[in-house]
Amino acid sequence: MTKTQNIRRLWTADNLPILRCLDAESVDLIYLDPPFNSGKQWENPIGEGSKKALASFKDTWELSDMHADEEYALSLAYPKAAAVISALGEVNGEGWKAYLIYMGARLAEARRILKPTGSIYYHCDPLMSHGVKLLMDAIFGGENYRNEIIWHYRRMPAKQKQLQKMHDVILFYSKNKKKHYFEAPFGELTPASERTIERARIKGYNVNLKKRMATVFDWDKYNAAVKSGELPPNLSAKESEDAGPLMNACWTDIPILAPTAKERTGYPTQKPLALLERIIKMSSQKGEIVLDPFCGCATTCLAAERLERQWIGIDLAKEASALVVKRLKKDGEGKLEFAAYEVEHLTKLPKRTDLQGLRSDDAILKPRLYKMQNGECLGCENKTRIELMDFDHIIAESRGGQDVDENLQLLCGNCNSIKGDRGMHYLWRRILERRTEETMQKYEEKRRARAKERKQ
Repeated sequence: MTKTQNIRRLWTADNLPILRCLDAESVDLIYLDPPFNSGKQWENPIGEGSKKALASFKDTWELSDMHADEEYALSLAYPKAAAVISALGEVNGEGWKAYLIYMGARLAEARRILKPTGSIYYHCDPLMSHGVKLLMDAIFGGENYRNEIIWHYRRMPAKQKQLQKMHDVILFYSKNKKKHYFEAPFGELTPASERTIERARIKGYNVNLKKRMATVFDWDKYNAAVKSGELPPNLSAKESEDAGPLMNACWTDIPILAPTAKERTGYPTQKPLALLERIIKMSSQKGEIVLDPFCGCATTCLAAERLERQWIGIDLAKEASALVVKRLKKDGEGKLEFAAYEVEHLTKLPKRTDLQGLRSDDAILKPRLYKMQNGECLGCENKTRIELMDFDHIIAESRGGQDVDENLQLLCGNCNSIKGDRGMHYLWRRILERRTEETMQKYEEKRRARAKERKQ
């Protein structure tokens, strides 16, 4: 991805190959609101009065060869993530395993493309949040976990044999806990109780009696700590008095979108603009790049545009391209000429510009891989002379795999021709089928020979 100004890019394609083809450390903030493994079939018309253009996806998961190949690639890059997925699959079944493999492959790429100062917000629900957190710990590192944000909302109650779920979970991780950009939002000013104010007076705290803030703070001690270097100068006493107390990780002030809300596009899992604007303000600055790999109805793209950020959106639905243009145009009416909101709509894989130095010379790399593989083909596992070995891409180039050292292995010529541009599990299955056929053929030959001997 070339670094140009006014990036407004939307890909309508599978997001994994696209993510694999973006430059490393090129994005400042990632927000993703992927499927939740809810077991539901979502299908809703997109746009006002539309009955044909549908947002449709099946949020149920089953293991496939594609998942197996993604797990194989993930196990090479993040063995701890593969271990987490395997354990959770044993506990909760194949559906969980398939979902976590799918998301693990994408989170691995998300970490690669984040800048050292970048952050990622994963929007999920209480069903999957604990599994996703373990997966993110394995990929991003538990030390880079920042918050579990609880987005609490109200909606029509339903009678169930359990407490009604009225919240989503947003997992917040940084690429580097010491370098990531973050600006805490302020909460609303709310009256403090007389008891709180009296206790603050007794302790000698500086209480704003005019606004009677819910949070009181010892600003003398804070300012002294800032001067001594013990604390960073995040805010001043005056700023806090004007803006209110710093917000915590439980958000109750942003309502869920009502069915009749003006923002509604018909997309089944649409989130409020206010929610995305808060996240973007917290973890990015003007001009920086925001990425949403499951952008759906383009709420992240629109929020980033409003806040003067550059953005990249990816979605599998072709209707997303028309929707993002429509929403930008509607939001920009009377402000700018629409040409100022021009969106680059793409379907083909981008080309990485940061690959220089990531591919060794063949004369050096081949002996290194041959030694790592103990002289064995990774397909048939037969010992093979090095001159009969071929380079093979673990992740095919058609799926976004790059011609770099970490994506190369050695196969014998026969296995390489069988695999083609498919995954390793296709190759292993074909080898197993062939070996089974050979075993059955030998068994049949022996059976016929014994039958012939009996007749004689």
